[in-house]
Amino acid sequence: MKKSDAMLRRLKLRFVLINLSLLTAIVAGIFAGIYLMMARAESRQSEEMIDMLFEKKAVHFVPDSAHPSPDLLPPEGDFARATDKRPQPNGRDFIGGIQRGSILVFTGGDGVATVTYNMLDKDEVYSDDTAVLSAAEQIHGSDKKKGSIWIGEIEYLYEERQNGDSTCIVFLDRTQERATLSRLLITFIAIGAISVAVLCVISIFLARWAIRPVEEAWEKQKRFIADASHELKTPLTVIAANTDVVLANPNDRVAEQAKWLQYIKTETSRMSKLVQELLDIAKSDSGRDNTVFSEFSVSDMVDGVCLAFESVAFESGKEFSCDIPDGITVRGDEEKLKQLTMILIDNAFSHSDEHGKIEVSLAKEGHGHIRLTVANTGEPIPEDSREKIFERFYRIDNSRDRKTGGYGLGLSIAKNIVERHGGSISVSGKDRTVFTVVI
Repeated sequence: MKKSDAMLRRLKLRFVLINLSLLTAIVAGIFAGIYLMMARAESRQSEEMIDMLFEKKAVHFVPDSAHPSPDLLPPEGDFARATDKRPQPNGRDFIGGIQRGSILVFTGGDGVATVTYNMLDKDEVYSDDTAVLSAAEQIHGSDKKKGSIWIGEIEYLYEERQNGDSTCIVFLDRTQERATLSRLLITFIAIGAISVAVLCVISIFLARWAIRPVEEAWEKQKRFIADASHELKTPLTVIAANTDVVLANPNDRVAEQAKWLQYIKTETSRMSKLVQELLDIAKSDSGRDNTVFSEFSVSDMVDGVCLAFESVAFESGKEFSCDIPDGITVRGDEEKLKQLTMILIDNAFSHSDEHGKIEVSLAKEGHGHIRLTVANTGEPIPEDSREKIFERFYRIDNSRDRKTGGYGLGLSIAKNIVERHGGSISVSGKDRTVFTVVI
Protein backbone atom coordinates (compact mmCIF):
# COMPACT_ATOMS: atom_id res chain seq x y z
CA MET A 1 0.00 0.00 0.00
CA LYS A 2 2.79 2.41 0.93
CA LYS A 3 4.74 1.59 -2.22
CA SER A 4 1.73 2.28 -4.45
CA ASP A 5 0.99 5.57 -2.64
CA ALA A 6 4.62 6.61 -3.03
CA MET A 7 4.49 5.72 -6.72
CA LEU A 8 1.37 7.84 -7.25
CA ARG A 9 2.97 10.75 -5.38
CA ARG A 10 6.04 10.51 -7.62
CA LEU A 11 3.78 10.42 -10.66
CA LYS A 12 1.97 13.56 -9.47
CA LEU A 13 5.26 15.32 -8.77
CA ARG A 14 6.62 14.38 -12.19
CA PHE A 15 3.43 15.62 -13.85
CA VAL A 16 3.62 18.92 -11.96
CA LEU A 17 7.29 19.43 -12.83
CA ILE A 18 6.79 18.62 -16.52
CA ASN A 19 3.67 20.76 -16.80
CA LEU A 20 5.25 23.65 -14.88
CA SER A 21 8.45 23.45 -16.94
CA LEU A 22 6.56 23.53 -20.23
CA LEU A 23 4.28 26.39 -19.21
CA THR A 24 7.19 28.35 -17.72
CA ALA A 25 9.20 27.86 -20.90
CA ILE A 26 6.26 29.09 -22.98
CA VAL A 27 5.73 32.17 -20.79
CA ALA A 28 9.48 32.88 -20.71
CA GLY A 29 9.62 32.52 -24.49
CA ILE A 30 6.74 34.97 -24.95
CA PHE A 31 8.29 37.52 -22.56
CA ALA A 32 11.72 37.11 -24.15
CA GLY A 33 10.21 37.62 -27.59
CA ILE A 34 8.39 40.79 -26.49
CA TYR A 35 11.53 42.09 -24.77
CA LEU A 36 13.68 41.49 -27.86
CA MET A 37 11.07 43.16 -30.07
CA MET A 38 10.99 46.18 -27.76
CA ALA A 39 14.78 46.31 -27.62
CA ARG A 40 14.94 46.16 -31.40
CA ALA A 41 12.27 48.88 -31.69
CA GLU A 42 14.24 51.12 -29.30
CA SER A 43 17.40 50.43 -31.28
CA ARG A 44 15.70 51.34 -34.56
CA GLN A 45 14.33 54.50 -33.00
CA SER A 46 17.82 55.46 -31.83
CA GLU A 47 19.20 54.84 -35.32
CA GLU A 48 16.47 57.02 -36.81
CA MET A 49 17.28 59.80 -34.33
CA ILE A 50 20.95 59.62 -35.21
CA ASP A 51 20.10 59.80 -38.92
CA MET A 52 17.86 62.80 -38.23
CA LEU A 53 20.65 64.54 -36.33
CA PHE A 54 23.00 63.99 -39.25
CA GLU A 55 20.40 65.38 -41.65
CA LYS A 56 19.70 68.45 -39.50
CA LYS A 57 23.40 69.30 -39.33
CA ALA A 58 24.24 68.33 -42.92
CA VAL A 59 24.79 72.03 -43.73
CA HIS A 60 27.85 71.95 -41.47
CA PHE A 61 28.99 68.58 -42.74
CA VAL A 62 30.84 69.77 -45.90
CA PRO A 63 34.53 69.74 -46.88
CA ASP A 64 36.44 72.92 -46.22
CA SER A 65 38.59 73.29 -49.38
CA ALA A 66 39.98 76.62 -48.20
CA HIS A 67 41.75 74.98 -45.29
CA PRO A 68 42.85 71.50 -46.40
CA SER A 69 44.32 69.24 -43.75
CA PRO A 70 46.15 65.95 -44.33
CA ASP A 71 45.09 64.77 -40.89
CA LEU A 72 41.79 65.43 -39.23
CA LEU A 73 43.33 65.68 -35.80
CA PRO A 74 45.40 68.74 -35.05
CA PRO A 75 49.04 68.15 -34.05
CA GLU A 76 48.31 69.13 -30.44
CA GLY A 77 45.77 66.28 -30.16
CA ASP A 78 43.11 68.75 -29.11
CA PHE A 79 40.03 67.66 -31.07
CA ALA A 80 37.90 70.78 -30.52
CA ARG A 81 38.59 74.46 -31.08
CA ALA A 82 35.16 75.94 -30.55
CA THR A 83 32.10 75.04 -28.48
CA ASP A 84 28.45 75.82 -29.23
CA LYS A 85 26.41 75.62 -26.02
CA ARG A 86 22.91 76.58 -27.03
CA PRO A 87 20.30 77.38 -24.36
CA GLN A 88 17.19 75.21 -24.40
CA PRO A 89 13.92 77.13 -24.13
CA ASN A 90 11.67 75.58 -21.47
CA GLY A 91 13.98 72.56 -21.33
CA ARG A 92 12.78 71.36 -24.78
CA ASP A 93 14.78 69.86 -27.59
CA PHE A 94 15.76 72.46 -30.17
CA ILE A 95 15.81 69.90 -33.05
CA GLY A 96 12.30 68.87 -34.00
CA GLY A 97 11.43 65.19 -33.32
CA ILE A 98 14.54 64.49 -31.19
CA GLN A 99 13.37 64.17 -27.60
CA ARG A 100 16.64 62.79 -26.25
CA GLY A 101 19.86 64.51 -25.28
CA SER A 102 22.64 64.50 -27.88
CA ILE A 103 26.07 65.92 -28.63
CA LEU A 104 27.43 66.64 -32.10
CA VAL A 105 31.11 67.08 -32.84
CA PHE A 106 32.03 68.60 -36.24
CA THR A 107 35.47 68.95 -37.81
CA GLY A 108 36.14 70.70 -41.09
CA GLY A 109 39.12 70.43 -43.37
CA ASP A 110 41.05 73.00 -41.31
CA GLY A 111 41.00 70.69 -38.30
CA VAL A 112 38.86 73.09 -36.29
CA ALA A 113 36.10 71.24 -34.45
CA THR A 114 32.78 72.46 -33.07
CA VAL A 115 30.88 70.78 -30.22
CA THR A 116 27.11 71.34 -30.15
CA TYR A 117 25.07 70.28 -27.14
CA ASN A 118 21.44 69.31 -27.59
CA MET A 119 20.16 68.73 -24.06
CA LEU A 120 16.63 68.35 -22.75
CA ASP A 121 17.70 69.33 -19.26
CA LYS A 122 19.85 72.40 -18.61
CA ASP A 123 21.65 70.51 -15.86
CA GLU A 124 23.01 68.13 -18.47
CA VAL A 125 25.01 70.85 -20.29
CA TYR A 126 28.72 70.27 -19.73
CA SER A 127 30.82 73.04 -18.20
CA ASP A 128 33.89 71.81 -20.11
CA ASP A 129 34.37 69.54 -23.10
CA THR A 130 37.19 67.36 -21.79
CA ALA A 131 35.16 64.15 -21.56
CA VAL A 132 33.42 64.75 -24.90
CA LEU A 133 36.68 65.54 -26.68
CA SER A 134 38.38 62.53 -25.17
CA ALA A 135 35.53 60.27 -26.35
CA ALA A 136 35.65 61.83 -29.83
CA GLU A 137 39.39 61.27 -30.11
CA GLN A 138 38.95 57.65 -28.96
CA ILE A 139 36.25 56.99 -31.59
CA HIS A 140 38.16 58.77 -34.40
CA GLY A 141 41.25 56.76 -33.66
CA SER A 142 39.48 53.40 -33.72
CA ASP A 143 38.08 51.26 -36.52
CA LYS A 144 34.66 50.98 -34.85
CA LYS A 145 32.51 53.81 -36.17
CA LYS A 146 29.22 52.78 -34.43
CA GLY A 147 28.54 51.58 -30.89
CA SER A 148 28.07 52.84 -27.34
CA ILE A 149 30.38 54.75 -25.01
CA TRP A 150 30.20 56.25 -21.53
CA ILE A 151 30.81 59.98 -21.12
CA GLY A 152 30.85 60.71 -17.45
CA GLU A 153 27.90 58.92 -15.90
CA ILE A 154 25.81 58.82 -19.09
CA GLU A 155 25.91 56.13 -21.75
CA TYR A 156 25.67 57.34 -25.35
CA LEU A 157 25.16 55.67 -28.68
CA TYR A 158 27.59 57.11 -31.21
CA GLU A 159 28.19 57.07 -34.93
CA GLU A 160 30.94 58.70 -36.97
CA ARG A 161 30.46 59.71 -40.57
CA GLN A 162 33.06 61.26 -42.86
CA ASN A 163 32.63 63.21 -46.07
CA GLY A 164 35.98 64.06 -47.59
CA ASP A 165 37.97 65.96 -44.98
CA SER A 166 34.93 66.76 -42.89
CA THR A 167 33.88 64.52 -40.01
CA CYS A 168 30.79 64.44 -37.83
CA ILE A 169 30.33 62.35 -34.69
CA VAL A 170 26.85 62.11 -33.12
CA PHE A 171 26.39 61.08 -29.50
CA LEU A 172 22.80 60.11 -28.53
CA ASP A 173 21.87 59.72 -24.87
CA ARG A 174 20.49 56.21 -24.32
CA THR A 175 19.43 56.75 -20.70
CA GLN A 176 15.77 56.81 -21.71
CA GLU A 177 16.21 53.65 -23.82
CA ARG A 178 17.92 51.83 -20.96
CA ALA A 179 15.27 53.02 -18.50
CA THR A 180 12.47 51.80 -20.75
CA LEU A 181 14.06 48.37 -21.20
CA SER A 182 14.87 48.16 -17.48
CA ARG A 183 11.28 48.92 -16.52
CA LEU A 184 10.08 46.38 -19.06
CA LEU A 185 12.48 43.76 -17.68
CA ILE A 186 11.43 44.43 -14.08
CA THR A 187 7.77 44.23 -15.12
CA PHE A 188 8.35 40.93 -16.89
CA ILE A 189 10.23 39.50 -13.90
CA ALA A 190 7.41 40.48 -11.55
CA ILE A 191 4.71 39.17 -13.87
CA GLY A 192 6.80 36.05 -14.51
CA ALA A 193 7.17 35.34 -10.79
CA ILE A 194 3.43 35.76 -10.24
CA SER A 195 2.73 33.65 -13.33
CA VAL A 196 5.00 30.85 -12.13
CA ALA A 197 3.22 30.83 -8.76
CA VAL A 198 -0.19 30.73 -10.46
CA LEU A 199 1.00 28.07 -12.90
CA CYS A 200 2.31 26.00 -10.00
CA VAL A 201 -1.13 26.04 -8.36
CA ILE A 202 -2.80 25.25 -11.69
CA SER A 203 -0.29 22.44 -12.34
CA ILE A 204 -1.01 20.88 -8.96
CA PHE A 205 -4.75 21.05 -9.65
CA LEU A 206 -4.29 19.57 -13.13
CA ALA A 207 -2.03 16.85 -11.73
CA ARG A 208 -4.68 15.81 -9.22
CA TRP A 209 -7.35 15.90 -11.92
CA ALA A 210 -5.23 13.93 -14.41
CA ILE A 211 -3.98 11.36 -11.89
CA ARG A 212 -7.42 10.70 -10.39
CA PRO A 213 -8.38 8.13 -13.09
CA VAL A 214 -5.01 6.44 -12.57
CA GLU A 215 -5.61 6.30 -8.83
CA GLU A 216 -9.09 4.88 -9.35
CA ALA A 217 -7.80 2.32 -11.84
CA TRP A 218 -4.97 1.41 -9.47
CA GLU A 219 -7.38 0.96 -6.58
CA LYS A 220 -9.70 -1.14 -8.74
CA GLN A 221 -6.77 -3.28 -9.85
CA LYS A 222 -5.60 -3.85 -6.29
CA ARG A 223 -9.13 -4.68 -5.18
CA PHE A 224 -9.59 -6.94 -8.20
CA ILE A 225 -6.38 -8.87 -7.47
CA ALA A 226 -7.27 -9.20 -3.78
CA ASP A 227 -10.81 -10.37 -4.53
CA ALA A 228 -9.66 -12.78 -7.25
CA SER A 229 -7.04 -14.24 -4.94
CA HIS A 230 -9.62 -14.66 -2.20
CA GLU A 231 -12.14 -16.30 -4.54
CA LEU A 232 -9.55 -18.70 -5.91
CA LYS A 233 -8.30 -19.54 -2.45
CA THR A 234 -11.70 -20.81 -1.24
CA PRO A 235 -12.26 -23.59 -3.82
CA LEU A 236 -8.59 -24.56 -3.70
CA THR A 237 -8.83 -24.95 0.08
CA VAL A 238 -11.96 -27.12 -0.24
CA ILE A 239 -10.35 -29.26 -2.96
CA ALA A 240 -7.19 -29.72 -0.89
CA ALA A 241 -9.15 -30.65 2.23
CA ASN A 242 -11.34 -33.20 0.45
CA THR A 243 -8.34 -34.67 -1.35
CA ASP A 244 -6.65 -35.22 2.00
CA VAL A 245 -9.75 -37.04 3.24
CA VAL A 246 -9.75 -39.31 0.18
CA LEU A 247 -6.04 -40.03 0.51
CA ALA A 248 -6.43 -40.75 4.21
CA ASN A 249 -8.64 -43.77 3.30
CA PRO A 250 -6.81 -45.45 0.40
CA ASN A 251 -8.58 -48.77 0.87
CA ASP A 252 -12.12 -47.35 0.54
CA ARG A 253 -14.06 -47.89 -2.65
CA VAL A 254 -15.08 -45.01 -4.94
CA ALA A 255 -18.70 -45.31 -3.79
CA GLU A 256 -17.58 -44.79 -0.22
CA GLN A 257 -15.57 -41.70 -1.23
CA ALA A 258 -18.31 -40.30 -3.51
CA LYS A 259 -19.24 -37.47 -1.15
CA TRP A 260 -15.69 -36.09 -1.00
CA LEU A 261 -15.18 -36.57 -4.72
CA GLN A 262 -18.42 -34.70 -5.42
CA TYR A 263 -17.20 -31.80 -3.32
CA ILE A 264 -13.97 -31.74 -5.33
CA LYS A 265 -15.91 -31.81 -8.61
CA THR A 266 -18.23 -28.99 -7.50
CA GLU A 267 -15.40 -26.73 -6.41
CA THR A 268 -13.45 -27.54 -9.57
CA SER A 269 -16.41 -26.50 -11.68
CA ARG A 270 -16.84 -23.31 -9.71
CA MET A 271 -13.13 -22.49 -10.02
CA SER A 272 -13.20 -23.26 -13.74
CA LYS A 273 -16.10 -20.83 -14.16
CA LEU A 274 -14.24 -18.17 -12.16
CA VAL A 275 -11.06 -18.58 -14.23
CA GLN A 276 -13.06 -18.28 -17.45
CA GLU A 277 -14.75 -15.11 -16.23
CA LEU A 278 -11.40 -13.68 -15.20
CA LEU A 279 -10.03 -14.45 -18.66
CA ASP A 280 -13.01 -12.70 -20.26
CA ILE A 281 -12.41 -9.63 -18.12
CA ALA A 282 -8.67 -9.65 -18.87
CA LYS A 283 -9.34 -9.85 -22.61
CA SER A 284 -11.85 -7.04 -22.39
CA ASP A 285 -9.48 -4.80 -20.41
CA SER A 286 -6.63 -5.42 -22.84
CA GLY A 287 -8.84 -4.84 -25.90
CA ARG A 288 -8.28 -8.39 -27.17
CA ASP A 289 -11.83 -9.69 -26.97
CA ASN A 290 -12.14 -9.56 -30.82
CA THR A 291 -15.74 -8.33 -30.98
CA VAL A 292 -17.08 -9.02 -34.48
CA PHE A 293 -20.13 -7.05 -35.62
CA SER A 294 -22.61 -8.44 -38.10
CA GLU A 295 -26.34 -8.31 -38.80
CA PHE A 296 -28.20 -11.26 -37.26
CA SER A 297 -31.60 -12.28 -35.93
CA VAL A 298 -31.63 -11.39 -32.27
CA SER A 299 -35.09 -12.98 -32.00
CA ASP A 300 -33.69 -16.42 -32.86
CA MET A 301 -30.72 -15.94 -30.56
CA VAL A 302 -32.76 -14.96 -27.48
CA ASP A 303 -35.33 -17.67 -28.23
CA GLY A 304 -32.56 -20.29 -28.32
CA VAL A 305 -31.17 -19.14 -24.97
CA CYS A 306 -34.65 -19.24 -23.40
CA LEU A 307 -35.14 -22.76 -24.72
CA ALA A 308 -31.97 -23.90 -22.95
CA PHE A 309 -33.28 -22.58 -19.60
CA GLU A 310 -36.64 -24.36 -19.77
CA SER A 311 -35.14 -27.46 -18.18
CA VAL A 312 -33.67 -25.32 -15.40
CA ALA A 313 -37.12 -23.83 -14.77
CA PHE A 314 -38.71 -27.28 -14.67
CA GLU A 315 -36.17 -28.65 -12.21
CA SER A 316 -36.32 -25.61 -9.93
CA GLY A 317 -40.11 -25.40 -10.02
CA LYS A 318 -40.09 -21.78 -11.21
CA GLU A 319 -42.34 -20.14 -13.75
CA PHE A 320 -40.47 -19.07 -16.86
CA SER A 321 -42.02 -17.06 -19.72
CA CYS A 322 -40.56 -15.44 -22.84
CA ASP A 323 -42.09 -12.80 -25.12
CA ILE A 324 -39.90 -12.86 -28.24
CA PRO A 325 -41.40 -11.39 -31.44
CA ASP A 326 -40.10 -12.78 -34.72
CA GLY A 327 -38.02 -10.89 -37.25
CA ILE A 328 -36.07 -8.55 -34.93
CA THR A 329 -32.50 -8.06 -36.10
CA VAL A 330 -29.56 -6.12 -34.74
CA ARG A 331 -25.98 -5.39 -35.71
CA GLY A 332 -23.56 -6.75 -33.15
CA ASP A 333 -21.47 -9.68 -31.99
CA GLU A 334 -23.87 -12.62 -31.79
CA GLU A 335 -21.72 -14.67 -29.41
CA LYS A 336 -21.21 -11.75 -27.03
CA LEU A 337 -24.88 -10.85 -26.98
CA LYS A 338 -25.74 -14.50 -26.41
CA GLN A 339 -23.38 -14.50 -23.43
CA LEU A 340 -25.06 -11.31 -22.19
CA THR A 341 -28.52 -12.91 -22.42
CA MET A 342 -27.38 -16.05 -20.62
CA ILE A 343 -25.79 -14.01 -17.80
CA LEU A 344 -28.98 -12.02 -17.21
CA ILE A 345 -31.30 -15.07 -17.31
CA ASP A 346 -28.98 -17.15 -15.14
CA ASN A 347 -28.79 -14.25 -12.66
CA ALA A 348 -32.61 -14.06 -12.62
CA PHE A 349 -32.93 -17.78 -11.84
CA SER A 350 -30.23 -17.61 -9.18
CA HIS A 351 -31.74 -14.70 -7.29
CA SER A 352 -35.46 -15.26 -7.69
CA ASP A 353 -37.46 -16.51 -4.72
CA GLU A 354 -38.61 -20.13 -4.37
CA HIS A 355 -41.26 -20.97 -7.01
CA GLY A 356 -40.69 -17.46 -8.35
CA LYS A 357 -41.37 -16.07 -11.81
CA ILE A 358 -38.84 -15.10 -14.49
CA GLU A 359 -39.91 -13.08 -17.54
CA VAL A 360 -37.86 -12.35 -20.65
CA SER A 361 -39.05 -9.90 -23.31
CA LEU A 362 -37.58 -8.48 -26.49
CA ALA A 363 -38.86 -5.43 -28.38
CA LYS A 364 -37.82 -2.97 -31.05
CA GLU A 365 -36.60 0.41 -29.89
CA GLY A 366 -36.57 3.58 -31.98
CA HIS A 367 -33.94 4.20 -34.70
CA GLY A 368 -32.96 0.57 -35.20
CA HIS A 369 -32.29 -0.30 -31.55
CA ILE A 370 -33.61 -3.18 -29.45
CA ARG A 371 -34.67 -3.48 -25.81
CA LEU A 372 -34.08 -6.71 -23.88
CA THR A 373 -35.78 -7.02 -20.49
CA VAL A 374 -35.17 -9.77 -17.90
CA ALA A 375 -37.28 -9.64 -14.73
CA ASN A 376 -37.61 -11.92 -11.73
CA THR A 377 -39.64 -11.92 -8.54
CA GLY A 378 -37.95 -11.98 -5.19
CA GLU A 379 -36.19 -9.54 -2.94
CA PRO A 380 -35.45 -6.41 -5.02
CA ILE A 381 -32.00 -4.89 -5.22
CA PRO A 382 -31.60 -1.91 -2.83
CA GLU A 383 -31.37 1.45 -4.59
CA ASP A 384 -27.96 2.21 -3.09
CA SER A 385 -26.59 -1.00 -4.63
CA ARG A 386 -28.03 -0.69 -8.14
CA GLU A 387 -24.93 0.98 -9.56
CA LYS A 388 -22.46 -1.07 -7.52
CA ILE A 389 -23.77 -4.46 -8.68
CA PHE A 390 -22.01 -3.90 -12.02
CA GLU A 391 -18.66 -3.63 -10.25
CA ARG A 392 -16.37 -6.64 -10.17
CA PHE A 393 -16.77 -8.99 -7.20
CA TYR A 394 -19.50 -6.84 -5.71
CA ARG A 395 -22.10 -8.77 -3.74
CA ILE A 396 -25.17 -7.54 -1.92
CA ASP A 397 -25.19 -10.65 0.26
CA ASN A 398 -22.05 -12.77 0.28
CA SER A 399 -23.71 -15.80 1.81
CA ARG A 400 -26.55 -15.77 -0.73
CA ASP A 401 -24.19 -15.43 -3.68
CA ARG A 402 -22.00 -18.25 -2.44
CA LYS A 403 -25.00 -20.55 -2.28
CA THR A 404 -25.82 -19.74 -5.89
CA GLY A 405 -22.23 -20.17 -6.99
CA GLY A 406 -21.77 -16.56 -8.04
CA TYR A 407 -18.59 -14.52 -7.81
CA GLY A 408 -19.92 -11.07 -8.62
CA LEU A 409 -18.35 -11.03 -12.09
CA GLY A 410 -21.27 -11.86 -14.36
CA LEU A 411 -22.95 -8.45 -14.30
CA SER A 412 -19.60 -6.73 -14.75
CA ILE A 413 -19.02 -8.79 -17.91
CA ALA A 414 -22.58 -8.06 -19.05
CA LYS A 415 -22.08 -4.31 -18.66
CA ASN A 416 -18.82 -4.47 -20.61
CA ILE A 417 -20.54 -6.29 -23.48
CA VAL A 418 -23.32 -3.70 -23.56
CA GLU A 419 -20.86 -0.80 -23.55
CA ARG A 420 -18.88 -2.33 -26.40
CA HIS A 421 -22.09 -2.33 -28.41
CA GLY A 422 -22.73 1.32 -27.55
CA GLY A 423 -25.76 0.51 -25.43
CA SER A 424 -26.89 0.88 -21.84
CA ILE A 425 -27.91 -1.45 -19.03
CA SER A 426 -29.92 -0.56 -15.94
CA VAL A 427 -31.74 -2.21 -13.06
CA SER A 428 -35.06 -1.15 -11.54
CA GLY A 429 -38.14 -2.50 -9.76
CA LYS A 430 -39.78 -2.26 -6.35
CA ASP A 431 -41.44 -5.64 -5.82
CA ARG A 432 -39.19 -7.42 -8.31
CA THR A 433 -35.86 -6.98 -10.11
CA VAL A 434 -35.85 -5.81 -13.72
CA PHE A 435 -32.72 -5.59 -15.89
CA THR A 436 -33.15 -3.54 -19.06
CA VAL A 437 -30.65 -3.53 -21.92
CA VAL A 438 -30.91 -1.10 -24.83
CA ILE A 439 -28.61 -1.65 -27.81
